Amino acid sequence: MTEPASDPQRSAQRLQWARTQLDDANTVVERASVDAGMRSYWRTTSTRGSHIVMDAPPGLEDPRPWLRMRGLLHDNGLRVPALLAQDLDAG
Repeated sequence: MTEPASDPQRSAQRLQWARTQLDDANTVVERASVDAGMRSYWRTTSTRGSHIVMDAPPGLEDPRPWLRMRGLLHDNGLRVPALLAQDLDAG
């Protein structure tokens, strides 16, 4: 499977997005894992600590169902990852 997440332009967009969200120009992004679908997961390291970025390329993967399930689990008292930022248009 060819992963759009490995596309240099997509990688640059992901890095810029992470740096903007974390307000740290020195943020580093490294692959954390690969999903069975088109989603990919990336670990950021910055002055704000370590975080995971889920990348769901638009037109290939819709993150809304994942976000909906996260919200349902959270609203029912289950522990879920914190959601610090999102950009549904960019995936």
